[in-house]
Amino acid sequence: MDVGVFFQVSPPTVDAWIRKGMPIVQRGRRGIPWEIDLLEVARWRFSPAVEVGDGDVNPELMQPKERLDWYKGSQARRADALEAGEVVKADEARDAMATMLKSTMLALDTMTEVVEREAKLTPTQSGAVQRIIDRERRALSAALMATQPEQ
Repeated sequence: MDVGVFFQVSPPTVDAWIRKGMPIVQRGRRGIPWEIDLLEVARWRFSPAVEVGDGDVNPELMQPKERLDWYKGSQARRADALEAGEVVKADEARDAMATMLKSTMLALDTMTEVVEREAKLTPTQSGAVQRIIDRERRALSAALMATQPEQ
């Protein structure tokens, strides 16, 4: 049976489907008819989403109506997740991270004195602790700078 007749679409639509990757058993040519598995075409045509691997959906491979519905659904899912507190906006996460890093930096400022006093460290040991803390402070400072949005 003819694909166009079976799916009730015009020949130009069938040609467009072929260009978009419609499954074909054998291409026809002069004297040799096309062989098309209608069940595979139906699976290809009416699958709910086109997967690109690992379950990821590529909406660009969907039919226009399906693609529009997918984008609208995706937008609604993001809004629901944001409202439910399941996700946060990037700038809010960045601000929270910056606050945590600043608090950590402040704690590190007094760490040597606290450790020296409570552990009764010698000046040599205290100096070693200070060098370690300074190294970690520089690493945190670099991380803090990386969280700042570019101006």
